[in-house]
Amino acid sequence: MNAKADTKIDLTTLSDDQVKFLEERIASAIETHREMDLYRGTMRDIKKDVKDELSIPVKQFNALVKMRMQGTRDEFEEENEEMLELYDRIYAKRTVAAQQ
Repeated sequence: MNAKADTKIDLTTLSDDQVKFLEERIASAIETHREMDLYRGTMRDIKKDVKDELSIPVKQFNALVKMRMQGTRDEFEEENEEMLELYDRIYAKRTVAAQQ
Protein backbone atom coordinates (compact mmCIF):
# COMPACT_ATOMS: atom_id res chain seq x y z
CA MET A 1 0.00 0.00 0.00
CA ASN A 2 1.62 3.25 -1.16
CA ALA A 3 0.23 6.52 0.10
CA LYS A 4 1.43 10.08 0.05
CA ALA A 5 2.42 11.46 3.44
CA ASP A 6 -0.44 13.95 3.37
CA THR A 7 -3.08 11.41 2.35
CA LYS A 8 -5.11 9.89 5.17
CA ILE A 9 -5.66 6.15 5.06
CA ASP A 10 -8.85 4.50 6.25
CA LEU A 11 -7.25 2.25 8.86
CA THR A 12 -10.41 0.18 9.13
CA THR A 13 -9.65 -1.28 5.71
CA LEU A 14 -6.34 -2.83 6.78
CA SER A 15 -6.11 -6.59 6.79
CA ASP A 16 -5.15 -8.46 9.95
CA ASP A 17 -1.63 -8.94 8.53
CA GLN A 18 -1.33 -5.24 7.83
CA VAL A 19 -2.51 -4.38 11.35
CA LYS A 20 0.06 -6.79 12.77
CA PHE A 21 2.76 -5.26 10.57
CA LEU A 22 1.76 -1.76 11.73
CA GLU A 23 1.80 -2.83 15.37
CA GLU A 24 5.31 -4.28 14.96
CA ARG A 25 6.57 -1.10 13.26
CA ILE A 26 5.11 1.05 16.03
CA ALA A 27 6.81 -1.12 18.67
CA SER A 28 10.07 -0.90 16.75
CA ALA A 29 9.79 2.89 16.46
CA ILE A 30 9.12 3.20 20.19
CA GLU A 31 12.16 1.07 21.01
CA THR A 32 14.30 3.10 18.62
CA HIS A 33 13.17 6.36 20.25
CA ARG A 34 14.07 4.96 23.68
CA GLU A 35 17.52 3.94 22.44
CA MET A 36 18.04 7.38 20.88
CA ASP A 37 17.14 9.03 24.19
CA LEU A 38 19.71 6.86 25.96
CA TYR A 39 22.38 7.71 23.39
CA ARG A 40 21.56 11.42 23.65
CA GLY A 41 22.05 11.19 27.41
CA THR A 42 25.33 9.34 26.93
CA MET A 43 26.56 11.97 24.47
CA ARG A 44 25.57 14.74 26.88
CA ASP A 45 27.57 13.01 29.64
CA ILE A 46 30.61 12.54 27.40
CA LYS A 47 30.59 16.20 26.37
CA LYS A 48 30.21 17.32 29.98
CA ASP A 49 33.12 15.10 31.05
CA VAL A 50 35.38 16.52 28.34
CA LYS A 51 34.39 20.07 29.22
CA ASP A 52 34.80 19.53 32.98
CA GLU A 53 38.02 17.51 32.87
CA LEU A 54 39.82 19.17 29.96
CA SER A 55 38.10 22.57 29.62
CA ILE A 56 37.46 21.84 25.94
CA PRO A 57 34.31 23.65 24.79
CA VAL A 58 31.48 21.43 23.57
CA LYS A 59 31.49 23.14 20.15
CA GLN A 60 35.17 22.32 19.68
CA PHE A 61 34.68 18.73 20.88
CA ASN A 62 31.76 18.30 18.47
CA ALA A 63 33.93 19.55 15.60
CA LEU A 64 36.66 17.06 16.51
CA VAL A 65 34.17 14.19 16.67
CA LYS A 66 32.63 15.17 13.34
CA MET A 67 36.03 15.51 11.71
CA ARG A 68 37.08 12.07 12.96
CA MET A 69 33.82 10.40 11.97
CA GLN A 70 33.83 11.84 8.48
CA GLY A 71 37.59 11.52 7.96
CA THR A 72 37.79 15.14 6.86
CA ARG A 73 40.93 16.28 8.66
CA ASP A 74 42.86 17.01 5.47
CA GLU A 75 39.98 18.97 3.95
CA PHE A 76 39.57 20.90 7.20
CA GLU A 77 43.26 21.79 7.20
CA GLU A 78 43.19 22.87 3.55
CA GLU A 79 40.08 24.99 4.00
CA ASN A 80 41.47 26.69 7.09
CA GLU A 81 44.89 27.27 5.54
CA GLU A 82 43.21 28.90 2.56
CA MET A 83 41.08 31.03 4.86
CA LEU A 84 44.09 32.09 6.96
CA GLU A 85 46.10 32.90 3.86
CA LEU A 86 43.26 35.03 2.53
CA TYR A 87 42.81 36.73 5.92
CA ASP A 88 46.53 37.50 6.14
CA ARG A 89 46.52 38.80 2.60
CA ILE A 90 43.61 41.12 3.35
CA TYR A 91 44.61 42.30 6.81
CA ALA A 92 48.37 41.80 7.17
CA LYS A 93 49.21 45.15 5.57
CA ARG A 94 46.68 46.94 7.78
CA THR A 95 48.01 45.23 10.90
CA VAL A 96 51.62 46.14 10.13
CA ALA A 97 50.67 49.72 9.25
CA ALA A 98 48.62 50.05 12.42
CA GLN A 99 51.49 48.82 14.58
CA GLN A 100 53.93 51.40 13.15
